[in-house]
Amino acid sequence: MDIGFEIEEPEKQIEERIKIAAREAYDRGFSKGVIEGTDREKRELALAAESVAKLIRELKVLKQEFLEGSEKEIIDLVFSIAGSVIHKEVSADREVVLSVLKDAMRNMQDRDGVSIRLNPEDHRYITEAKLDFLDSYGDISIEKDEKIGQGGAVIETHWGTVDARLDQQLDKIRGQMSEVRSRKVRR
Repeated sequence: MDIGFEIEEPEKQIEERIKIAAREAYDRGFSKGVIEGTDREKRELALAAESVAKLIRELKVLKQEFLEGSEKEIIDLVFSIAGSVIHKEVSADREVVLSVLKDAMRNMQDRDGVSIRLNPEDHRYITEAKLDFLDSYGDISIEKDEKIGQGGAVIETHWGTVDARLDQQLDKIRGQMSEVRSRKVRR
């Protein structure tokens, strides 16, 4: 039986060595798989990040092209909204026409023989409520003009005409913006 014991012992040692070798091989394989998987994941993430960066650059270009292509429409919309807001404000605040007249008259040196044309609603307001304002400017005639929107005025003098209609002022600003935009495009 001594021989059997000696054979059994090396068999257990061999099995133990096989288990250890298998565990070590598994651990090495697992570690190698983790490293390879991590490396592959890093490469895939780098490609994805590069694709996202490229997409962001393309979106910036598209956004710029869209804004440049839509600039006129955006400006038209802004002026349309501004006109609506101004007309609503003028309808609600009758003092606007008075302010427009004061600003226009302030810059005039010769106020005699001045003719002011106003929207019929503004004409009624100015002639009924603000006679003291008119008296301070001398010989002025005020006429109704259906073509003039509320809040605006056309002032005629011996030296020329001052167009203080709100729509005309908005159109003048829009024209100036168009000129600036045209110059920018030509560059």
